[in-house]
Amino acid sequence: MEVKALHPLIKIAAVSVTALSLAGVGVLTGILPAPGQNKPAETPSATMAAAEPAPATIAAPAATTPPAEAAPPAAARTAPPVAASKSKESAKRAKPVTKEQPAAATVAQGEAVPAKAAAPVCKDCGVIESIMEVKKPGEGTGLGAVAGGVLGGLLGNQVGGGKGRTAMAVLGAAGGAYAGHQVEKNARSNMEYQITVRFDDGTTQRFTEANPPAWRQGDRVKVSDGILRSAD
Repeated sequence: MEVKALHPLIKIAAVSVTALSLAGVGVLTGILPAPGQNKPAETPSATMAAAEPAPATIAAPAATTPPAEAAPPAAARTAPPVAASKSKESAKRAKPVTKEQPAAATVAQGEAVPAKAAAPVCKDCGVIESIMEVKKPGEGTGLGAVAGGVLGGLLGNQVGGGKGRTAMAVLGAAGGAYAGHQVEKNARSNMEYQITVRFDDGTTQRFTEANPPAWRQGDRVKVSDGILRSAD
């Protein structure tokens, strides 16, 4: 019985099928790398840096047109979209959380702000408004008038003669008495100091001091028991 030779196309198809079968077995057993595994895996830092990463897809290998008799190659494994979901979760975790600060308390409009209580007015406190030096005449004792009258009478008696001399003596005695009285009062006169104080309530009062005061105009003073003192 004569064996017929195989057609060349059949031989080529058989070789192609055998090669593809071996390649599929190598991929399934891990000897050969699967299509799309040559691409390096994305690092976690790159995955977190992406705000909205696109779903990872593996490019399908270019389709080859096998002969009609060739068996279809083993379907390439497609990576499940686990990396995309993990990337989204990482992005959500990496997103900083900002806490709202409570607004500062503000005084409501129309709310009355309590005013500070005014300090009580010191009725006995004030400021020296003026200081006047006044000469106070002394009191006559009559000795000056008597001495003046005698001296005036003697001088008047030296003028004129007769009734005119008598009249001049009387006038001299009267004038001498008055002049003697004034001289005595002037000799007994002394100085006093009138101090005008304007109090904080607006009123004024005058005080008399026998000795020169230690204050000046504008100094602050206080009345204690009717006596003018320096305000502390």
